[in-house]
Amino acid sequence: MWRGPSWAAPNYFILEALLNLGEIDLYKEIASKWMSTVYKNEVWEMWNPETGEGYGVQYLGMSTCVIDVMYKLK
Repeated sequence: MWRGPSWAAPNYFILEALLNLGEIDLYKEIASKWMSTVYKNEVWEMWNPETGEGYGVQYLGMSTCVIDVMYKLK
């Protein structure tokens, strides 16, 4: 089990795979949780997977891939 931080890029790639596999409900569930973390704590390099607290570099470029997820969820 992964016990480190949650990173934007792996989240994004997993979500893209779910879309390609047609797992729309699971995509929406995970994407919504990710977006609620971003709304609450802003965009960070990584987040604590249990608390959602952001740390590392704030507004890191690769972390802005959440914007694509937001667009796809609308």
